[in-house]
Amino acid sequence: HDSELIAEAFRCGSIVFASITYNNDLFTPMKNFMNDLLVHNMQNRDYALIENGTWSPVAGSKMQAIIDGMADMRRVGEPITLLSTTTEENYKQLQALGAALAGVLTGSSAAVQSKEAAAAAPAEKWVCSVCGYVHEGEMTEDFKCPLCNVGPDKFVKQE
Repeated sequence: HDSELIAEAFRCGSIVFASITYNNDLFTPMKNFMNDLLVHNMQNRDYALIENGTWSPVAGSKMQAIIDGMADMRRVGEPITLLSTTTEENYKQLQALGAALAGVLTGSSAAVQSKEAAAAAPAEKWVCSVCGYVHEGEMTEDFKCPLCNVGPDKFVKQE
């Protein structure tokens, strides 16, 4: 029940928010849960974001918009995007996130990012000229579009 989830969230110092994209928004139960946390004044927590979607995942940005209304929330690691199924790269990202969260819990991590630091250093955005997929972060030589499998030469940096 929602009331049990809310009580548990207030007991925890670190929370991983994970949701699918549903009708270009958050999955309704997750949206309701996060809005409940907002109106109950959730604050001063470390958090991580995981989104899932097929063509246009937006759950991460929708969750972040709700979290932006909460005071002193510190993001751990980078948001992770899963495109329907988990890839080998996603497993690496999830392992890194787990390590970053463990570091936060033990007090040995520098991976916590305040909202101010995140705003000061926005992630680069690259758009696939073939299918329109948007990649956030560094563009590496071996990157392949998860939707159409083209290489980095087909991506255009978004200003």
